[in-house]
Parts: sequence; C-alpha cells; structure tokens
Amino acid sequence: MLRLFEGREPESAEPVEQELWPALEPRPEPEPLPEPMPELEPMPELEPRPELEPLSAPNPGLNPSLEPDSPPARDSAKLRPKRVIAFCGASGSVGKTSIAINVAFELATAGHRVAMLDLDVSAPSLLTALNQDAITAGLSGVHRLVGQGRFFADDLNRFMMVLNFDGVRVSVLPGLGVAAQPFAPVGDLAKTVRTAIDSAEADYVVLDLPSISSAPEVATAALQLADLSFSICNADPIGVQRQLWLQNQLEQLALPNQPQLVVNRLRDSVLGSNAKRQIADTFDRVAKTEVVAFVPDDPAVFDLALREGLPLQLVKKASPARHAISMFVRQGILGQRSQLDWRVARNG
Repeated sequence: MLRLFEGREPESAEPVEQELWPALEPRPEPEPLPEPMPELEPMPELEPRPELEPLSAPNPGLNPSLEPDSPPARDSAKLRPKRVIAFCGASGSVGKTSIAINVAFELATAGHRVAMLDLDVSAPSLLTALNQDAITAGLSGVHRLVGQGRFFADDLNRFMMVLNFDGVRVSVLPGLGVAAQPFAPVGDLAKTVRTAIDSAEADYVVLDLPSISSAPEVATAALQLADLSFSICNADPIGVQRQLWLQNQLEQLALPNQPQLVVNRLRDSVLGSNAKRQIADTFDRVAKTEVVAFVPDDPAVFDLALREGLPLQLVKKASPARHAISMFVRQGILGQRSQLDWRVARNG
C-alpha cells in the first residue's frame, strides 16, 4: 500500500487560503442636493369673462324642419335668385316642357344666368326634349341628401348639367330617375323641391312642374315659391276643357300669385275661323282669366327642334312660334314693353 505513494511529494497539510469574493471598492459619497427652488410668485387674478350676448331669434327664412344635428342651413334670402318662373299645365301633352325650354334659352340669349329644374316627378322629360343623357344623379341625388340631412346649398352645383348651344349656356337639373335607372322616391319630395329652388344660384330659375293631379304636393310647393307662374293650355276643345278644370284646382290653393294663362298650338283648323278670339272670350266669360300669350301652331319647326334637341332660335329663328315666345319673354318676364310689341302681341 505504501508503494502507491512512492515518488510523490507529500502534500502540505496547511490549508490554502482562497479568495472567495473580491474586495468591493468603497462607495463614493453622494453629491449634495441642489439648493431648493425659489418660491413662485402668485399668479395675478384674471378679470371676469364678460357675459355673452344672447343669440338672436331664428331666421324665419330658414327651414324649421331641419333637426339640430343636421348640417347648418344657409340664409335663404342670399340663395334665392332674382326670379323663379314656373310652368305648369293640365294633364296631357300641352307643350309645357317645350315652352319652358325655349323661355329659358331666350332669357340666356338676353345675357342672364339661367337654371332649369326638371321637377316633373311623374314624367321627367326635359333632357329627352334636349336630346341629352343625364350624367349626374340630378333631383334623385338632391332628394337623397335632403332626406339624410346632409344637403348643403353648394351641393346643388354638382348635380347640375351645363348645356352650351352656340355660346348660350343654361344649367339643367335632371329629373327623378333619369340617371342610370328609375328611382322610386321615398320621403318628402315637396321639401326636396323647396330646397332645390332655394339653393339654385341664377338670375332666372325656370321650373318644369308636374300636373296638379299627378303630384299636387310638389306642384303646390314650387308654385308657392315662384315669382311668376304660367299655365300652358292647348288651343283645342279638349285642352280648353282641361284648363278650365285646372283653373278651379288652382284657385283652391293658397298661392301668392295665380298662374297666368298661355295658349299653345293656336290654329283655326280645330275651332274654325278666329280661334284666338273664341278662346280668349271663353276664358274671360267662364273663368274670368286673361290669356297673356298665344303661341301659334308650328309643327314642322317644333318637330325639327325635338329631333335635333335644340331650342327654336337655333332651328328657325324667324318662325312664328319662336317669335311669339321671344315676344312673350320680353313683355311678360323681362318687362320690356313697347307700343309696337304690345300691338304685335295683341294681334298675334
């Protein structure tokens, strides 16, 4: 057993000191705290805020039906144009749209800014008569925004179309359902009509209205805002009878001004000789109504205008129908009366 340890040096019996944890450096003394901040000066007392003046009473011209969270309405007096001219008529094809179109272009030719609104919600045909395709939502878009409470007066411009015929410009608002697909209106159409009329910015706004029988609320709302209104009647026994019925309906409405009567398609072939005198006497005797203008029958010119989608002044400027409408605009709308104009208008 002792041989196993031969040749080895005996291990020291003294214990070996081992450094189990290094010596820590002394911790530096902390820096002294900064001097305390000086006391802040007290803030000066604020002057009391003056009391606000009470708001004025609501503008009676604004639409009272708008809810408080609806977009702010604008002053109607600033939005209303100089003149709103409405064209209505009894049921049937009386030429209301054709007369309205030619009146609008006569006003534009005279240098006025003109806007046309197709408010015939039962049978819109204004763009069809002008051979135009609707490129905006028109009255349908206005109706949607008004129903959602999101319509501003400036929004009307993006629903309008500007038509330019040989430098004569007229803005047009397409009717319901003429863009893309038919539109079934839901909600207060009369409110939409009033909003569109108040928002139109032009010297003259020409309205193509529906018949009283098809849309009484819409027609009544537009007629109440019109500065001038005209009822179109056909110069034949059926047209006269329907117009007399319409006269009774109009008298029952609370309108500021009753529509004036314009007789269209005047001809002797239906009523015999002196048809103009017969019609004037009938309305004066039965309805106490004066005919303010007669438009002679000119089927060839009107057919050409409809086929080309043009106003009469660009189809045949010297046609009898165009001359009568131009005279009617100068006298009955612009008030440019002269002795010669008066004699020509009375004699036809």
